[in-house]
Amino acid sequence: RTPLLDPEAKGMVFGLGLSHTRADLYRALLEAVGYSIRHNIEALAEEGCRAQRILAVGGGTRNTAWMQMVSDIAGITQVIPEQQIGASYGDAFLAGVGVGLFSGTPEIRRWVRPRGTLRPDAGAHAVYDGYYRIYRELYSRNAGTMHALDALARGSTAPT
Repeated sequence: RTPLLDPEAKGMVFGLGLSHTRADLYRALLEAVGYSIRHNIEALAEEGCRAQRILAVGGGTRNTAWMQMVSDIAGITQVIPEQQIGASYGDAFLAGVGVGLFSGTPEIRRWVRPRGTLRPDAGAHAVYDGYYRIYRELYSRNAGTMHALDALARGSTAPT
């Protein structure tokens, strides 16, 4: 998945201790989505595309705590629109632009109205920074092991 572009990459749970609970694991999964979004935003920035805000869609936007985590981790404002359909809604609008129903993409503001806005908390963002560095390091330190696991799972010999 982007931005790693490594189909053999695997997920992992790292840092578990005996005191961790199911709730801790659930929170870790939610935070992992935030780290992934931050990684993608940084990859876009490296290509010269700097996001000022993101538009969040889908069922997950009903979980305000999760959406706040994403904003805190990524250090970016999220706009939660009233319409939650997502990609197909945008596709239909772009098709409308293509066939002349709309004058251009700025006209989408008439159709996409914000339900709410979440801004990152600077203190939480500072705490997440340390964890994010570890998150980024885990892939580079474990890519070879992930590839070996993938080869074993496909029934071939693990690379040396």
